[in-house]
Amino acid sequence: MKKTKLSILLRIILILSFSCAVVFLAPGENSQPIVKNTLAADALPMPALEETAGSKQPAQEEQAIVSNPRDVQEPAVVEKTIIEPKPAGMSIQIPKISLNAPVVGVGLEANGELHVPGNLVQAGWYKNSPEPGQTGTSVITGHFDYGPNFAPGVFYKLHTLSVGDEIFVRRNDGSTAVFAVKNMEQYPQNNFPTSKVYSSSKLPELRLITCAGFYSKITGRYTEDLVVYAVLDRVVSYS
Repeated sequence: MKKTKLSILLRIILILSFSCAVVFLAPGENSQPIVKNTLAADALPMPALEETAGSKQPAQEEQAIVSNPRDVQEPAVVEKTIIEPKPAGMSIQIPKISLNAPVVGVGLEANGELHVPGNLVQAGWYKNSPEPGQTGTSVITGHFDYGPNFAPGVFYKLHTLSVGDEIFVRRNDGSTAVFAVKNMEQYPQNNFPTSKVYSSSKLPELRLITCAGFYSKITGRYTEDLVVYAVLDRVVSYS
């Protein structure tokens, strides 16, 4: 009877010991907190992530490229050619006869006659006369025609001018002296009124001279000269 009671008592002690062991071992198996404070966790700042090569997104790469001034392609510079109204030298324009020709300086021949440029498309300004537009009488000459084939010269149509027609002479300084035809005269070459044509004037005037009349195969010259008398109307300057 005593053994039976002792056996029962031992079993009770063993059961109680095992229960205590379970109670004290349970916290050890769950050492981490079971319930997380989500609010506290969300409130914690996230640590900054270091960017590594190739970690950028495509959109970020595109933005970085655009924001770099060195990578932005600048528009091509287009050079504009500005046409200045100022000519390189003297020239003459007569709209009535569609004339636009360069003017070169000329002097006198050995026989005292005014030299005429051999180039058919050039006119010659007598260098001993005032520059066109200055006070006095300026003289410009040019061929009517030239050579055995009678090729038209720079003043081929000069005889078709009328009183009031305008003559434009662009000068070396870039300004333009504008003359108006006053009258036209035709003189025999063997009786040319040199003093009248070349005499100085108190006003800025212009004389245009070319051949006229009939061509003589015997002398190789025309029988007359045409002189256009013009007076200064205005001077146009370019800035």
